[in-house]
Amino acid sequence: MKTMAKARQLGARKLYISATPSKNRVDFYMHLGCRLTSQIDPKLYELEPEDIHLELSSVQEASVSKLVADDIPRLGLFVLDAWRLAGPSALGWTGATDENIEEIASESFLQRFIGNPNLKAFISKRGKK
Repeated sequence: MKTMAKARQLGARKLYISATPSKNRVDFYMHLGCRLTSQIDPKLYELEPEDIHLELSSVQEASVSKLVADDIPRLGLFVLDAWRLAGPSALGWTGATDENIEEIASESFLQRFIGNPNLKAFISKRGKK
């Protein structure tokens, strides 16, 4: 988010990303909306010829707000998509099973999570508030 905010501040229309060629890393960027670039930067290519070169064409505004009940369906889908894209070997998912993830993404689990007064949860959304 800080990178996109800085890019907007500088008047950028897109971000160029030279990513380590791991499936999890590239899937992460693709999930954010990045696409393979058609204009590879020759200097970056020379430095890291194995990297996957991507761009994010739309440097959109984003907002961060407290997680509320209306966010639960989207959050559940996000968790399932992230699991599908990253898989059990990705950092943060190690040892998880499909059953674990289905439970974490369930409406009843997420309701308990946001209803806990000892926890504060926030969500980032694309587009202005």
